[in-house]
Amino acid sequence: MPVSATSVAGLPAFVVEGDGPVRVALAFRVGTSDERLVEAGVTHLVEHLAMHALGRRAHDSNAFVDALRTVFYASGTLAEVTAFLEGVCTALRTLPLDRLELERRVLLTEAARRGGSAHDELLAYRFGPRTYGVRAYAEHGLRRRLQADDVAAWSAGRFTAGNGALWSTVPLDGLELDLPPGPRLDCVEPHATDQLPARFGARAALGLDVVAPRSVALSTAWRVLQNRVHDALRREHGVVYDVAVDSERVGRDSRRLVLLTDPLPELRYRAGRLLTGTLEQLAQEGVTDEEVRTETGLTLRAWDEPGADLAAADAAALDALLGLPFKQLERHRDEQAALATALVAVQDEVVTVLPLRPVARWSATWEPGRAFWPDPRVAQTSVAAARRRLVVGEGGVTLAVSEREPLTVPYRFCEAVLAWEDGSRRLLGADGFSVSVLPWEWHDGADAVALVDRAAPAELVIPMGPGEGPPPELARPVPAPPPPRQRWAPWALLPLWALVSLALTTFAFTPVDVSGHSDLGSYIAYGCDRVSALEVLRDGPGPLVSELPPPGDRQLADACRNEARVDVGFAVGGAMSLVTAVVMTGRSLLRMLRNRRARARSR
Repeated sequence: MPVSATSVAGLPAFVVEGDGPVRVALAFRVGTSDERLVEAGVTHLVEHLAMHALGRRAHDSNAFVDALRTVFYASGTLAEVTAFLEGVCTALRTLPLDRLELERRVLLTEAARRGGSAHDELLAYRFGPRTYGVRAYAEHGLRRRLQADDVAAWSAGRFTAGNGALWSTVPLDGLELDLPPGPRLDCVEPHATDQLPARFGARAALGLDVVAPRSVALSTAWRVLQNRVHDALRREHGVVYDVAVDSERVGRDSRRLVLLTDPLPELRYRAGRLLTGTLEQLAQEGVTDEEVRTETGLTLRAWDEPGADLAAADAAALDALLGLPFKQLERHRDEQAALATALVAVQDEVVTVLPLRPVARWSATWEPGRAFWPDPRVAQTSVAAARRRLVVGEGGVTLAVSEREPLTVPYRFCEAVLAWEDGSRRLLGADGFSVSVLPWEWHDGADAVALVDRAAPAELVIPMGPGEGPPPELARPVPAPPPPRQRWAPWALLPLWALVSLALTTFAFTPVDVSGHSDLGSYIAYGCDRVSALEVLRDGPGPLVSELPPPGDRQLADACRNEARVDVGFAVGGAMSLVTAVVMTGRSLLRMLRNRRARARSR
């Protein structure tokens, strides 16, 4: 049956008549992509509060929140679904805010049961913790203790008549819905944190993530790719069990398509090579005519299956929420090229001719600030741990694995600061990078946390509870160092050596009267060896002196005597100065070597 467009209670409505129970869905253009990370979960909280207000019902009913919308749906008799729609609108206007804490606890319990997935990893790499990537992270807004007024204001501004649409399997003429007036909320267009196409090192599952304008051609090509990958990895080589695909709307007229497979660890490289090889073949050769005919036939057959009209009505309601005109499904064929926006998750070792640049693994900038070095107990665990450095400044935080490998989260691009009671902090940047500050891992780590708390915007801080605390080996206080041993320091005598050297030099330049030693003066005056003169000073005049000629000029004797004293003083003082220089140089070299070793250990 074709979908017909109409209006119910001022809302755009779409009807696709069919047999069986009456089905209805009331949708509002608000989802996780409209939330900031610090308020993530508030739409989910509104949905839970509204569904609780409806109470237990005898027919099927439920609700969900996705990236673009919040949908309340039910099936049953016409009276039952009509009462359901009226009850939803009444509940949204008068939320049971007295249950705020209880529903918050329920949602936190639900979130604790969900683990991270490869799908979330692709979301985080493509979008980061913003817009369509918010749901890849925990609902941190539930931990910020959103007040009743905050939740009520969120509901009143987004669950309005101008921001809603509905579809049903029967006409709902005369239905009145009590919704407040309000404008339609525009959606955000998809963005990327990195230049695409790109690749990143897969931790477990291998995958492909593509965002492209939606069309029948895109869906056809995507099914062809799924079949080729399944044939190569499962049927021909047996390296995986299954190839899963997913699809969702992002932006006004785009789709995000995801392909995932999870091989065994020892087969990941081979599976990654087969995956990229299949992408290379599709990019170079395109889709064959036979594949197009096969997939087009399957699509036409799927449109004729039960439930296809309901999906068409749901898509029409979403188009109305996004401000797109209503149109019937067009069954046409067109050439597609979606690989220009590909994000591929394969092992880093996989080589491919596809133009896939690695996603950025490190930040391009450092934040200036105070530097912190690893705690000695952490630095002893590995060379890599000893080389790390943490820089905390007024503008942000940088965690450097090495000089060329920084992770930086500036506060101006920070989406949230997770704060635990044990003192640890984690900053989530808009580009997908995050920095954790664990005080027990750093020398003066408490000062680093205090700097973060002082500089981080208060509206971004999310309390996370007690925290896990430091590991046992770091929980014990650092033992006090033993008192230094008193060692004999030879350079402590350097001042004494310098004084002795100065005294000898002064002694050498002091003139001496040698009138009382005419024999020595005469001996020197006549050009005798000065060593013999020293022997005369030591042993006294010998028989040779008596045979010398009579003394010559007294001034010449004094000059010779003083020259001898100068030579003796210079010889002894120079030797002591040489010893002093050698000791000082050796001490400087030893200190320089110790400093170099200390710097090497701290890196």
